[in-house]
Amino acid sequence: MDETVYVQKKLQRMTNLLKNPVSFRAFTLGKMPLGFLAGLHVLELDEQTCKVGIPGGWRTQNPFKSMYWAAQGMAAEMAAGLHPAIYTSATDTKVNMILAKCEGRFTRQCVGKGTFVCTSGDAIRRAVAETAVSGQRVPCPVVVQGHDPDGQVVSEWEFTWSFKGKPSV
Repeated sequence: MDETVYVQKKLQRMTNLLKNPVSFRAFTLGKMPLGFLAGLHVLELDEQTCKVGIPGGWRTQNPFKSMYWAAQGMAAEMAAGLHPAIYTSATDTKVNMILAKCEGRFTRQCVGKGTFVCTSGDAIRRAVAETAVSGQRVPCPVVVQGHDPDGQVVSEWEFTWSFKGKPSV
């Protein structure tokens, strides 16, 4: 697989934008207003791992005083979606991405803040590089685990991103 499709300067610029709390808040306000209002924030972002936090409390709770399932889903999708956003923006080839599948499973209530972790950065990087070169649609399933403040797993998510490159001829 040819990973020379990535422009390192673009990779670094987008990663820095998403890791900076102020620019990330501006990004969510412009691109994901509900994420902004819910208080999504990046806790960790490197080539392999993306960890997103979401506060507990009135913005994200259901009538049972635990975190609403849709708030968990939003944080999980953000954890699964930052690597695709970085890699698709860092090629000279136009690469479209779409969420093709989403499944969630809940194991316990999330009371308080939640942390959502995706460790599929390498698989996403390879999938985007493959479609950037071939132009073929490439599906990429990723798993995200949600944790409560005690570190207990509260939900598990599987997202399948579908990438489609448009290489220049």
